Amino acid sequence: MTDFIVGQVYSLQKAVWLSHGNLMTLRDKEPHDSQGVMAPGARLAVRKVVVHRSPEIGTYTDVFAEVLTGQHKGKTVNVGVISKISKTGYTKRDPEMLEPVSNESK
Repeated sequence: MTDFIVGQVYSLQKAVWLSHGNLMTLRDKEPHDSQGVMAPGARLAVRKVVVHRSPEIGTYTDVFAEVLTGQHKGKTVNVGVISKISKTGYTKRDPEMLEPVSNESK
């Protein structure tokens, strides 16, 4: 249900808000509970993929990553909000937001 690879390290391509463990694009209004901005170049390692199935809201996929660099190092974040989400629940990496780092996995 995703093209993210558990263990793969990705580099953030654009600055994003961090709010309640979710990464959100800067084109979104700053959340009142924002924990700050993550800068381009931050490294994230995908740790877990969870597929949810619900008769009320359908299927969706959460992708959780560990922040490896910067002031938020060690935090777990959901990269699903900055990804492309299909109606079938498939969460696809948005190359404008996250790029795999060659030969780097953790």
